[in-house]
Amino acid sequence: MPTSNGPPVKILDGAAIRKLRDRIRGPIILPGDDAYDQARRVFNTAFDRHPALIVRPRDEADVARSILWAAEHDLPLAVRGGGHSLAGHGTGDGVLVLDLGSMRRLTIDSVRRLAHAEPGLTVGEFADRAHEKGLATSFGDSRSVGIGGLTLVGGIGYLLRRYGLAIDHLVEADLITADGRRLTASHDEHPDLFWALRGGGGNFGVVTRMTFLLHPVGTVYGGWLVLPATPQTLRDCATLAADAPNELTVILNVFRMPSLPFVPDRCWGELVVAAAVVFAGDQAVAEEVLGPFRHLGLPYFDGVAPMAYRDIFRFSRNAHIGPHGTAARTTFLDTLDDQVINAALEYTAHAPSDFAAGQLRVLGGAMSRVPGGETAFAFRDKPFLFSTLIEFEAGADPEPHVAWTEHFWAAVRAYGSGAYAGMLQDEGNARIHEAYPAPTYERLAAVKRRYDPDNRFNRNQNILPA
Repeated sequence: MPTSNGPPVKILDGAAIRKLRDRIRGPIILPGDDAYDQARRVFNTAFDRHPALIVRPRDEADVARSILWAAEHDLPLAVRGGGHSLAGHGTGDGVLVLDLGSMRRLTIDSVRRLAHAEPGLTVGEFADRAHEKGLATSFGDSRSVGIGGLTLVGGIGYLLRRYGLAIDHLVEADLITADGRRLTASHDEHPDLFWALRGGGGNFGVVTRMTFLLHPVGTVYGGWLVLPATPQTLRDCATLAADAPNELTVILNVFRMPSLPFVPDRCWGELVVAAAVVFAGDQAVAEEVLGPFRHLGLPYFDGVAPMAYRDIFRFSRNAHIGPHGTAARTTFLDTLDDQVINAALEYTAHAPSDFAAGQLRVLGGAMSRVPGGETAFAFRDKPFLFSTLIEFEAGADPEPHVAWTEHFWAAVRAYGSGAYAGMLQDEGNARIHEAYPAPTYERLAAVKRRYDPDNRFNRNQNILPA
């Protein structure tokens, strides 16, 4: 039988566990069970935690009863969708993990262009099913990320400039509150809660179903264009992307090219600017728009071509490797200063991992057309999101990677402002306030007080009740 060498786990009374088993349909996994060591792990292997138990609810009734049972037994809650939280919020020592991974039902109404989705679905699963109808929703850029957590913090992805954030497509959401109530949040029902859910994360309850608008997206012009890394190339790529039609969304990564299967081995180890591009529009226009990018230098690799939208996700590294350690920092930029460009090239050239990046997401377009106070996601007017990212093998010593992150972050932090909650780690309350400007935070705190006054949902970028 597998064993864990972690901290002591609270031993729960057998009668209490039987009571929970009698209440819910989904499985319960306990320390000592064969499935426990696998079930307790999350994608960021830097978090090796030992929950008191893991519940995999089958439906919203299971969710509600599990929440109430945890309160009865004074157990903290950790809610997990896809398990990709950079801060490891989907697990914890001595907590009840509510693993929503079994809740992955999806119904698509192709006439009304609506999708009714459960939170355990991954971005890839949603994209595959929607593509069968010639449709898509603006989500992230990694197949394995859960749509629940991604949506609640905003949802920045490959269709951002064309169609906006994931939250801009959220029509309504069902959730279970801390007192076990089922509520539907929309523009018409609990509008304060609906506002807060669109960017405020999992602070207000467990979302069990979401309804999204869909767009006709079949074939896009996308892939990776990999160029030699120079300060001018990075600046020119960012300028071209910001000035391009809104059909084009670009994510720029500066790194030593990892040994990925879809790029030629001649560029492995080279310092590059890898432009991940998606043009959701006419292919002839795409060729014209992408032409100037291709003339910035002799590409190491040009994989930009017509493809099904769902296939763009194969360009994510997470599509090719399993769970790993991650450290990250993030900020929004008003301008792309020389100091940020130089730091991106310097630190990635000497990183302690084969995958360490300075990442620049070019924003604007449809995202910026939504009024700033319409959702809890702020910073819609910012043109760039910059992040430092480093990934390292499971079991590796995290210290050199964290140290690299802190030094890189110190070199660029002064040139940005704010933060994207979806890319924060456990960085303290001050950074949460950076992700939510004062008026937004105060409004979120008031909603938190109304729906979760005891702060039962606190394993997140936590908003304290007003």
